[in-house]
Amino acid sequence: EWHEGPLEFDVNFFGRLCELSEHAFWNIWSNPDVEVLVGDGYEKFDLWDNEEAWLAAVQNPNFIKYFSDLELQEVIDEWDGFPDLQRALKAQITSISVVLKNFAATILEEYFPNYSSAYIEESYGIDLGDEYLSAVVNNTSGKLVFDEDMDKDDIYGLSNLSDFEALIAFIKKNSDN
Repeated sequence: EWHEGPLEFDVNFFGRLCELSEHAFWNIWSNPDVEVLVGDGYEKFDLWDNEEAWLAAVQNPNFIKYFSDLELQEVIDEWDGFPDLQRALKAQITSISVVLKNFAATILEEYFPNYSSAYIEESYGIDLGDEYLSAVVNNTSGKLVFDEDMDKDDIYGLSNLSDFEALIAFIKKNSDN
C-alpha cells in the first residue's frame, strides 16, 4: 500500500517548512492526525530525537516561542548528546536578545487569542506599546509587569501575556549578552 514502510526525513524539505512557519516542528510532532497515519501503517520518523529537524526548526527565530511546550530550557541544560543543537539554540537566543524589544513587538499580538490588544488597552486603561515592552524587557523581578492595582488577574486572564513575559524572561536568561 501507499502508506507502508517508513517515512524518510528530508532535511531540506523540512528546513523549508520551518522557514515558512515556526509551527512546523510542533504541528508535525504533536498532530493527532499524524498519529492516525502512524496507526494506519506509517512508520513515523521521530522528530524529537532527530537533531537535523531541531536544527532546521531553530533557524526560524519565532520557533523560540515554543520554549515552554518543547521544554527548550531542558534542551539547553540537559541534552548532552546534541551539542550542535545546544549551540544553535544559544546562538539564536543571543541574536534575538540583541533586538529583544523589536522581537517582542513583532510577536505581541499573538498573545491575544480571544480579545484584541486594543480591547484590553481600552478596557483597562493601559498602553501595551513602548512603555509595556520596555517594562517587560527590563523586568528583573520575576514578577508579572502589571500589578494588582491594575486588575492584573483580568488582564492576564483575557490574554496570554503571562506566557509572553515568560518567553522574554527565557530569552534574557539564556542569552550570551
